[in-house]
Amino acid sequence: MVATEAAAVTEAMSTKEATAPTAKTPCKVDISLAHVDDLDEIVQASIDGFGKDAMLTFFMPNGPTEKAQRGWRWFYEQQLRHPANRIWKATRPGTSEIIGMLSLGWVQRDESGTLLPPICPMNDLDNPFFADTTIEPDFNLTGTKEIVKIAQAAESKFMAGRTYIIGMNLFIIGSLQNAGIGRQLVAAGMEWAKEQGLPIFCLASPAGSLLYRKLGFKELSRITLDPSNPDRVSLGMILDAD
Repeated sequence: MVATEAAAVTEAMSTKEATAPTAKTPCKVDISLAHVDDLDEIVQASIDGFGKDAMLTFFMPNGPTEKAQRGWRWFYEQQLRHPANRIWKATRPGTSEIIGMLSLGWVQRDESGTLLPPICPMNDLDNPFFADTTIEPDFNLTGTKEIVKIAQAAESKFMAGRTYIIGMNLFIIGSLQNAGIGRQLVAAGMEWAKEQGLPIFCLASPAGSLLYRKLGFKELSRITLDPSNPDRVSLGMILDAD
């Protein structure tokens, strides 16, 4: 789902692919840009992709109920609609079936670390969504807001005065994790960032960070996203433009 921006929320570009116990035969997929029309399928594929991940339980403590999915869906819709974002989808060759997704966003901060326009609604805690208590407790809105605050503070510290690409979300459906699809999606995103001449910043889970290290990302710091659980950390990671 979602991490800094939405990436903050999903521990940014963490992927179950990196945590699968055994490698599978590499799976060739078609990579193309996703659009708002793909929202419904992306939401369902993402729930499958995060599956039994503890993160999904954190956001949906009662499971994927209608209210829980309403909150989950909002984050994906913002990713798809915001003009500064670029979303790639992976589909089975020759079909339109979505089996994975990567979302990146163009971000600019002033010297104090404050976000400059255009600002994605996921970063705006004054957005009416964050006051919609009707989706609680099925969607953990209170916990989500705390994670966004912590992640944004970390991102502001490391990326103040910079223009960069933020890694928000990466998922692969459960049956195809650890088959090289995440690497193909990230390769497309890295090529786009290279064309922009900008670094990529992301928050990754310790397991998900394994993939990014292999792709040249460097660790900046470890961040505790859940004060009640010091072991639940994310890694601030960066891939320099050069």
